[in-house]
Amino acid sequence: GSVKGTIANDGLSLLLASILLGGHAAGLITGVYTASMAVIGGAASTAFEVAGASPAAGYSGLSALLASMEQAIIKVVRTAVAIADEGGMSDLGPYLYSLLLVAPFVVMVAYYLAQVVIAVFRLVAITAMAPVLSLFMGFNWGRQMAVSGLKVMISSGLILFACTLAMALAVSGVSSLDMGVAAKDPEAFASFDNPDLLVAIVMGWLGIAMMAEATSLANSIAGTFLSNMGAAMIAAVPAAAAGKALK
Repeated sequence: GSVKGTIANDGLSLLLASILLGGHAAGLITGVYTASMAVIGGAASTAFEVAGASPAAGYSGLSALLASMEQAIIKVVRTAVAIADEGGMSDLGPYLYSLLLVAPFVVMVAYYLAQVVIAVFRLVAITAMAPVLSLFMGFNWGRQMAVSGLKVMISSGLILFACTLAMALAVSGVSSLDMGVAAKDPEAFASFDNPDLLVAIVMGWLGIAMMAEATSLANSIAGTFLSNMGAAMIAAVPAAAAGKALK
């Protein structure tokens, strides 16, 4: 009947399309991946600039973002080291201030790197299936799968965009502080009466909190159901280490 005819027609069309796409699969995968990474990297760079920061010179795309983040975090680490050098067996306060300052930024860096890794993995996985998904676009029963794959790619880009914006806001806030005071007078800097210290600590934890909302925000916009499980597992080790250090 008509059902058998439809199945036979779709089967023949699927066979012919797969033969035609077979010789161009590698080029299609490479093209889709390159275009996707360029779009996502450019969007992330825009988020960095929107937050008032600027990517590191000599780098481009995601490399520039990671380099800029590293440069900003180094300031915090150096400040924490300068504070810790003032401590001793009879004065553990500087060690506590140093850990309170550096812990949120260690977790934030780990969480951001985890989000970058997961976003790239999602892109690789989806683009590897680009020939199949493009093939499914020609059939009513497979068109929804192709659309879902496209939504996952869009959602991955939105997650990276939101995480970059959160990280850039935290980094920009810290970069605006006068961290040089810590090198000149660590004892005066390491005090809860010092607003610069409090702002630096708060900005680190706010960056983490804003990154945690990135996935739900992307899911709401793109209509996907992505989770933070992969990124949370990657970031769990440094977070646990920071928690033990604070104890």
